[in-house]
Amino acid sequence: MSVFRAARYDDAEVLLRAFIARNPGDPRVEDATFLRMVGRVRRRDSDGAAEMARRYLTQFPEGLRRREAEQVLQAPP
Repeated sequence: MSVFRAARYDDAEVLLRAFIARNPGDPRVEDATFLRMVGRVRRRDSDGAAEMARRYLTQFPEGLRRREAEQVLQAPP
């Protein structure tokens, strides 16, 4: 989280992906997936953000950040 808070989104992406791979059943995977999307939004990677939003909605259709993910998909490129 400190890497994400420091706006080092590329590094945070690597760490979040590794966390998800090591801990697929951890409830924090939802948050990690959401943060990967947010990092891509903040890097202005609209295609990557949309990809992560779709992934989030597929994995967590009733997730706490569903509305935010839907907004990413509705945002103009």
